Amino acid sequence: MGWRPVHNRLITIESPHVLSNGLVGLSLEVEVDLKSTGPGDDPASPSAQHHSGLVPIGEAARRAGVAASALRYYEERGLLAPAARIGGRRHYGPVELRRIAFISLASHLGVPLEAIAAMLDGHNWHDALNTQIEALNRRIEAAERVRDLLGHALECPNSDPLNECDYLTEALDARMAAAAHRPPNADTDHLPFPEHW
Repeated sequence: MGWRPVHNRLITIESPHVLSNGLVGLSLEVEVDLKSTGPGDDPASPSAQHHSGLVPIGEAARRAGVAASALRYYEERGLLAPAARIGGRRHYGPVELRRIAFISLASHLGVPLEAIAAMLDGHNWHDALNTQIEALNRRIEAAERVRDLLGHALECPNSDPLNECDYLTEALDARMAAAAHRPPNADTDHLPFPEHW
């Protein structure tokens, strides 16, 4: 158990001390308003040094480019837990910040939180990663087709390429034809593109 000052204030205590020639007043300056601390609160202790690497929720959210409410939501979904609570506020260390970076990056790419949770699971994460890599490859292929489609529209000399560009109209009609065979309420993001795109 140690002591550290909360306010830098000193008082003087007059303490008698017996010398060979009689009583002499001895002045002793001590710090007041002290707070009891444990070994972990020593600024030089490993625990204190670890705590110095923590960042509050607002700063963690800023670094990840998300709102603080998103980090609280990740916690509710079981994807994240703060390293510590200091003064009632969530704080995150390097391990948690890496986890936040992964979650925010995957979310930005459209990976569902359920899939992110599976990737962060220590048991089946290889299978979950392979599944998401395959899904991302499909999205990249689709994005490349859309890019080519937009390039054709940009280069089309017609004033109304949506209806006058043969390549563009054929591609769009083919996509809608494929959509006619999808189940009701299916996710259109996973609608296949015609192979000739």
